[in-house]
Parts: sequence; structure tokens; C-alpha cells
Amino acid sequence: TTRWERTEWYNTFRYTTNRWGRSGIYWDLDGSMTGYKNGFVTWDTPYLRYPGICEHQSKHYNGIVCGASDGSVRMRRVWIRNIQPWQLDGKNLSVVSSVGHDYVPYTWRDLEGWGVPVVSGKAYDMRIEDPNDFQSKTLEYGHKPYMVEEHGWESPKTTPINESVELSFNFTD
Repeated sequence: TTRWERTEWYNTFRYTTNRWGRSGIYWDLDGSMTGYKNGFVTWDTPYLRYPGICEHQSKHYNGIVCGASDGSVRMRRVWIRNIQPWQLDGKNLSVVSSVGHDYVPYTWRDLEGWGVPVVSGKAYDMRIEDPNDFQSKTLEYGHKPYMVEEHGWESPKTTPINESVELSFNFTD
């Protein structure tokens, strides 16, 4: 996640270019990039198209903007790594939400796993389309020092809010 604030744009109609499975999350602290204080941009994927929360904006190529006028929406990355068995390395991860479905690619170089953007307060079903199932994995969903450390120009800290997310991993024995 990259934080942005006090951003000004000159001679451009595109603020971001987003690539499926490769782009991170842009966190707009003051609304200068998305129009929402504490707004977020990441690659467009059907499982994030929540009506009234996430929308397309032409200035974010292949991107989706998520936010609310009161700054209450949060987007974070779920990092799934240290996968066992090793045969699952390199496979796409199927992600399903109440609004859609898509595949997230395994990222070898940067993550050695999957970086899945999710909106807090929502539920996601994640599975590998493979005869093998996860035997073990490590999940990372943000970390407290990053989420509440001092930053920003207008307000020195982001107000902590409930950023829980529901994740389901189907297991076939």
C-alpha cells in the first residue's frame, strides 16, 4: 500500500495505471487522487465491485476506486504465502465475494504468494482450482503499526476503525 496526499496533476487525464495481479493499493489520505478522504485505488476486479462503495473512474486506467464520503471504507491486502504443498505454487487463486468472482495470480518475484486486495467488512471465499488443497499457509492482513503510525498532512494519525474481513478457505479431505 502506497500513501498519497496533496497530489496535483498536470497535463494528464490518467492518474494511475493498474495491472491485474501486479498493482498494489494506493491509499489517498486527503482525497486529491480519488475524491474520497481515505479513498483507495487498485486493479479492477469483479469481486470488488460493491455498489455505493467501489466505482470506476476514467482517470484510473484498469482501476477501481473504493471510498465513502465519511472516510470509513478501508482496503487492505491479504498476503497468502508459505504454501504447502509446494505443488500449489504458481497456481491462480479463485476469489469469490457477494458481488463477483475472479482469479488472482501467484506472484513469484515480489511476494512468493498471492496479494489479494479486499475491502474491510466484507466476506471472501478463496480456493485453488487444483486437486490439492492447502495443508498449511501463512496469512498477513496489514499490521497495526502501519495502520495507525503517524502520517499525513491534515491529520497526523488515521483513526483506528474495525477493519475485519471474513475469509473462507474450502478444504476437501
